[in-house]
Amino acid sequence: MRKDFDSYVAGVGSEGLQDLYEIKILICYLIDSVDFPLTKDQVNTIFQQEGAANYFKFAQAEQELISSGHLSVQKQPEGGECYVLEPLGKETAHKLQTSLPRSLRERVVRGAMNLQAKLKKERQIQTHIQKVEDGYFVECVIHDVGSDLFSLKLFAPDQMQAEEIKERFSAFSGEVYKAVIGLLTNHPKAVEEVLRKIKG
Repeated sequence: MRKDFDSYVAGVGSEGLQDLYEIKILICYLIDSVDFPLTKDQVNTIFQQEGAANYFKFAQAEQELISSGHLSVQKQPEGGECYVLEPLGKETAHKLQTSLPRSLRERVVRGAMNLQAKLKKERQIQTHIQKVEDGYFVECVIHDVGSDLFSLKLFAPDQMQAEEIKERFSAFSGEVYKAVIGLLTNHPKAVEEVLRKIKG
């Protein structure tokens, strides 16, 4: 009971780590396991969401990894900073990963992938509410590599409806796109399938 209470107070899940040495290994393992850059805030968010380690121990482990040369910080071209795993950190990740619970390792990597997907979607989806004389315009856009994939401007009589349109489009942008394409290309079954998914 005491152990469970201590873990709860520390903000750590049942498989979460208390040992600083193990937290360092998990940080190195996570950064080594993904093929996209991660910032300190992103790694910390993943650790907190997955109950891998409490914030204070994570921060201490991160600083010690930088001081020891396992990690370095690199500025991004678009601004901000991300972690770079140095050779010493890679060696730690490869040689010591099996000392950590496999399910915990898988969880933090899955958390990173989910976070990356969420950030990618946020970059692709844009919604903007504009106040006009008799109501509101809601602009909904899906960006692509070249030209925008989808752009729609809707009128809403009040702010509440405008906010609802904005939230629903952000949540179901892909489904909205498929429904519009299905409707305009005379594929009613595609529209019905999308509507079932949104409702269900």
